[in-house]
Amino acid sequence: MSQVERELKMRLEGAEAAQRLGMALGLPFETVQQVNLYLETTDHQVASGRSMVRLRCEEGRWILTYKRGLQVQAGYFEAREVEAVLCANPEAGWSQADLPGLEPLAPLRALRADGVVGDLSVSGEVHNLRARYRLSNGDILELDRTRFPGGREDWEVEVETPRPEEVRALLAGLADQAGVALEEQRQTKYERFLEAIQPS
Repeated sequence: MSQVERELKMRLEGAEAAQRLGMALGLPFETVQQVNLYLETTDHQVASGRSMVRLRCEEGRWILTYKRGLQVQAGYFEAREVEAVLCANPEAGWSQADLPGLEPLAPLRALRADGVVGDLSVSGEVHNLRARYRLSNGDILELDRTRFPGGREDWEVEVETPRPEEVRALLAGLADQAGVALEEQRQTKYERFLEAIQPS
């Protein structure tokens, strides 16, 4: 499936702020653990093209995603996204040996069509705890705690929406109610992952 993903993303300053915002939101209708495995070529063609290839496991469901054409303005992220579900069996595993079998899927066909030709391997992983809430306008807010290589943890909210200014106003009201500050996110999780794995 190919689509344009449009998300408003806002940063939170630490665990206490995230907890206070969560209390203002009420009980989430869903909380999930995600493991994101990022794929790259040996010569870093994916990252150098400002694109991303990710294998995500969420509750035993594996999803392959290719994102490209990222644009960011005031915390609003737009990117072309191609996805394919690999397996919805919670008992199924996955290993790097399975990578060649992904080549016929739409995300990697799109990646190859964009000129990335090298073999892919897993460059690292990020763990994300995501709580989902429904906003008063019907959009779904996702409150994330993300752990990067090296121990860095970030907290943020994401709302996939075609109405960023409407959602921005809703989030401002929730932040005021919770007594926390929300700041416009400027980086994707993948960009922060790349920072985390850079040699110091």
